[in-house]
This record gives sequence, structure tokens and C-alpha cells, in this order.
Amino acid sequence: MSVAASPSVPYSSTAPGGCALSVWRSKIILSARASAECEDAHVMHQLVEWGVRDDPSLRPPGQQHTSYVAERHPSDAQRSCGLAGRPVSLVVQTAQKPDWSSQVRQGRVVNVHSEQVRHTWRRGDRAEIQVCASPVVNRHGTSGKVLLRSSEECQRWFCGHLDRAGCKPVAKTIVVTAASTNRQRWQTITLREFRATVKIADPARFHQLLVCGMGRHRAWGAGLVLADHPAPQS
Repeated sequence: MSVAASPSVPYSSTAPGGCALSVWRSKIILSARASAECEDAHVMHQLVEWGVRDDPSLRPPGQQHTSYVAERHPSDAQRSCGLAGRPVSLVVQTAQKPDWSSQVRQGRVVNVHSEQVRHTWRRGDRAEIQVCASPVVNRHGTSGKVLLRSSEECQRWFCGHLDRAGCKPVAKTIVVTAASTNRQRWQTITLREFRATVKIADPARFHQLLVCGMGRHRAWGAGLVLADHPAPQS
């Protein structure tokens, strides 16, 4: 990971034998008031879009919304009921360097750190990935979307997305957490966290996964895929 002071960056650039990801990531600490308001995912989405105000023309095809994920600290009572709890911080990924000053002035953000992240991914590389996603599918004979509930179904859903993204999970590295729900004005959104070590076969398709995300409900804080190179073996 490296940090630079460029005012704006593309999502990708050429790299010998691979694809280079170049984005801005912001870690945002929410005020108590904003945390309570952002329990409604619609309000959280508005805070992110109003704060970023990037140029949508710079977003890659397939990405309609800014990618972000919330860190939540549910109470024991909420956890026992499968509730996600209020968001306390956000990680937001953008193509351009964001300006969060208006959200700070309004008292909605109490601290923010933005940095430029650059990774190059090549065929044969391994990556440690994590994503908070909503495992929803279309099923023949049903109306609308169907939420997958068993860990086995969710793991197959996750592996299917990885396969389409040009990578395969390394054996016995997949972790799928218990489901949690958060509310949006007219529906509830169910999320699970997925983690795995993957081996990259197609860097271009893997790069597309990192910039466009995984699954549905991306506007409500689902689907941002975070990837890093594994730590060196000691």
C-alpha cells in the first residue's frame, strides 16, 4: 500500500503481466448523531454520496454508486437477534481524492483519514480478500430475489462470484460469518462477511471485481471487496 498526493487517480493502469488498482480509500469516524441516523441505510447512502461528490463519469462501467462498507458495533442484545447495529465508521472507496470537509463542518464526521491505495495483481498471485455482501439470487418460479440462508448455499454463492472474477479460493480458507440485518426505509438488508485467500487466474476480471463489487445492495453498503497481498511467511 502506498500513499500519494495526486488530486485524482484512475481506477486502473497497465502493468506488465497484470492489472494495477489505484483508488482512494477513506476511513470515516461518525459522530454519535450520524451513527444513529445512519442506522437507516438510506441515510448512510446519502451521507456517502453527498460527502464524496465525485465525477460519475470516472466510475467504471457497472458501478453506479460509490463503494463503501460500515463497521458496526452491535450490542449483545442486537447480536443475539441477528441485528447489525449502528455503524460507527465507514470505509469508502473512490476514484478521485474525496473532500469530506462539509460533513465535518456539519458535525456528522468527527475524524477522517484518506489515502491512495495501489496494488498490482498478476496471474498466479494470491490475494487475501474480505467482503460484506448480501447473498441474494434469482430462482426459477419465484418472484423477486431469494435470500440464501444456509452457510453452504452462501459459500457456493461466494465461490460462484469468485469464479466469474477469474480467481479460485485456496483450499480451506473460506470463512462465512453469521447473517446480520440492518434496515432501509422500505426493507431490511441481510449481510454476511466473507473472507478467503484466492489465487488469481485472470487479473483483468479480478480487477473488475475490486472496482465494481460483489452482489446486490451496493448502494446500501454491501459488496465492497477489499484485497491485499498475503503477509510474507516467516
